[in-house]
Amino acid sequence: MVVPWVPVLPRIRGTCYPTQFVLTERTGSPMSDMYRQSAHVDLTEAWQQLRRKRVSHALLDEQSGQTIPVLSHYSDVRAALQGSGQEGDDFVNRSTLLPLYLPCPEALTVLSELGAEPVTAAGDPPFHPQMRAALESVFPWKRSHVASYARVIEGIVTELLDSRIGETVELVDQFAAELPLRVILHLIGAPAGDGAQIRKWSDGQIHFIWGRPEPAEQVRLAHNLVAFWLYCLELAENNPPPHSITARLLAAGVTTNQAASFAFNLLVAGHETTRNLIVNMLFLLLVKPQRWQRLLDQPALVPIAVAETNRYMPPIIAWLRETARDVTIDDELLPAGTRILAHIAAANRDMPGGDDFDLITRPRRPLSFGGGPHYCIGAALAVQEAETALRVMLTRFRNLALTQNYTPRCEENIGFHAPSELWVTNG
Repeated sequence: MVVPWVPVLPRIRGTCYPTQFVLTERTGSPMSDMYRQSAHVDLTEAWQQLRRKRVSHALLDEQSGQTIPVLSHYSDVRAALQGSGQEGDDFVNRSTLLPLYLPCPEALTVLSELGAEPVTAAGDPPFHPQMRAALESVFPWKRSHVASYARVIEGIVTELLDSRIGETVELVDQFAAELPLRVILHLIGAPAGDGAQIRKWSDGQIHFIWGRPEPAEQVRLAHNLVAFWLYCLELAENNPPPHSITARLLAAGVTTNQAASFAFNLLVAGHETTRNLIVNMLFLLLVKPQRWQRLLDQPALVPIAVAETNRYMPPIIAWLRETARDVTIDDELLPAGTRILAHIAAANRDMPGGDDFDLITRPRRPLSFGGGPHYCIGAALAVQEAETALRVMLTRFRNLALTQNYTPRCEENIGFHAPSELWVTNG
């Protein structure tokens, strides 16, 4: 049965949020609760289960039994992610950054104060191509562009390792989160001293959209999102540093509100995903010490280790899309306006030997950075940061290992996936 969902969310500049879209409600027994599953680090069995059918259904709400369709085969997920939103496409992006659940009325009222425009993930034509072109003109989105930031990144890595890495340390908070946060603060032109607050806002946004907060928490997070937006607006209005992306976007003719909207999106996307990539990479290499030893013996495998982590345990395991028209997959009708979950992690393993982590070059590119017009603009920068972090750590911490009593756990989150803590010893 198709159930209309009519959230009272703003139409920002007439382009961002739809006034109505649909979720599906299934009778019978849906698959296991994906929120609860997501607390476990190794989700191999769950992702295998998803791939048994081209369309599965994930449980969103236990009381109502509400579910969302999940695509998990490589070809289907690729098609969903490559949809540009052009006329004739099967998928659009407009509801990508809406929460997976229906927020409570008070939270929706607070969110009406947001003035951000859909300049990145939630944008569709004709607005998104214009904004993408503007951002590509100032952002280091190619490997050749990122090379000029290599020394900055290596300097941050070295400083963090010098000042914060002791004999026993928790690497998520003290290293993996700090590195990409400092890089994106520098690029956006935000003061370094604001990093802790921005990180709290960013973590809250991820939980609000991809988690399952209770109503009181929804309201608190909604207020924080508005505060975050006002911060970004003030940043764009008050002469950002000339070197920054924000200042260069303004010089290129982007409006103040649009420049603030870019900051609002990139300050989150620019560090949350890279943090997860670094954490997942270190966890996978250290959970089996022979992998770390192999990289010590063959440091030329560093790029392959980063690429294989990005495939096997991507920082974002699933992403949202919306059907632009009626779509039928394996005789199952997904009516126009249906939100679907494109399960990137399951699709990345949809190949022979896909459930094995191995330091080899895979025959096809993973979907971890998306595809088409919405391919992650920070992909090259994220890879540069992860490769630099790994190279320096291999040089300086040859005896790095997980602590004996370490038990990995993840936050309950359908989209973003990585251990919340990573305790290591350098003994």
